[in-house]
This record gives sequence, structure tokens and C-alpha cells, in this order.
Amino acid sequence: MGRSKGAIDEETALKAKHELEIIKDSSLVIKLQAIISCAIHPVNLVASVLGKNRVTLWRWIRFFKVQGISGLTDKPKGHNPAKLHSDQKHIVYQWIDTGKNAQGEVTHWTLKKLSMEIEEELGVKMTKTPLWLMVRAMGFRQKVPRRTHVLADKEKQVAFKKNR
Repeated sequence: MGRSKGAIDEETALKAKHELEIIKDSSLVIKLQAIISCAIHPVNLVASVLGKNRVTLWRWIRFFKVQGISGLTDKPKGHNPAKLHSDQKHIVYQWIDTGKNAQGEVTHWTLKKLSMEIEEELGVKMTKTPLWLMVRAMGFRQKVPRRTHVLADKEKQVAFKKNR
């Protein structure tokens, strides 16, 4: 006679699942155990117990056969390479820091102006978000005017400043 399902409740199962996620390389252990279990039990049964698709298990088995344990480890997710190399970034840094463009003209930089200047001078097209992230990484911040209250009376403020 089998054990009743009342031996474990939903809360205990969720706690165990959380603890498993904390363990380093727990996914690798689960994949290896799944491969071992597939030798004894049908793939569909193992997949349903793990809550995975059977195709996923076949993929794990294939990767393990070809590449060994390295085939089961999660691969690093790639990032888009930087559009500008370090010399070009230094040029852009100088433009922003001095407030002058490539021709030496004084410029109030906006992201749009900076993007157009980079495209004209360096031949690299950059959109707003990566450009903003690069400028922030360089340590620059956007100039934002002071907040003013909607009901503020400009004439009274000017008069107050004159009286001081």
C-alpha cells in the first residue's frame, strides 16, 4: 500500500523548491538525475515528475552524450558588444566635458545632438538608450531645470528677490 499524499503539504513543497534554487549548480544535479532516471523509467514519466517537456530531456541526453557534463551547464548569456571602442569613447568624453563638438564649436549637448555628431564624425550610429547608458557610465548627468510650483507667482518671486 502506498503512502498517502497527506505526508507533504503545498507549503513544504514550495519551501523545498526554494531551497533547491538556492543551491549552486542544482540545475546540473537535476539534469544528471533525470538522465539516470531515463535509463530506468520512461522519458514521459521522468519529464512529468520534473515538470519538464520530454523534448527537453532528450536534449539534455543528447548534450550529455556529445559534450559530457559541460554540455549540461548553463552557457553564459551574451551581451551586445559596445558600438564605440575606448579611443572613440574618450573622444566623446572630451566633447561632453569641454562642451565643444569636433570642430571646436561650443555646443549644449543633447542625446540627439550627440548621436548625430557621433554618426558624422565617427561613423557609428547609436540610438538613444545605449548612448544614454554610455554617457551615464562616463559619470555625466542630465541637466534638469529646477522644479517650479504650478501656483507660483513669478512677479511676487521677482519682487521678493529685489527686496533682499
